[in-house]
Amino acid sequence: MTLNAAATRPLTTLRTQVDNDARCFFLERENAYLTQNNAKLRLQLKDLEGSAVAWIRLYEAALERANAASAECDRLRAAAASAR
Repeated sequence: MTLNAAATRPLTTLRTQVDNDARCFFLERENAYLTQNNAKLRLQLKDLEGSAVAWIRLYEAALERANAASAECDRLRAAAASAR
């Protein structure tokens, strides 16, 4: 038994081939855009993560100073109360 090559492959018209070529073109262009956008967003994320770490350190330092100032105020109030 021999197979007819025309019978085993799907029939595609020229219009279908053009539509597929156009679809491939648009998908490749979209993929290139998304790849570029993803790289840009990754750089922005890295920058934001670095900024977040810096702000957290600044906040922790300010909180430590505020706690030290509060402790000093408590100490001075206790010293003033005992001096009366």
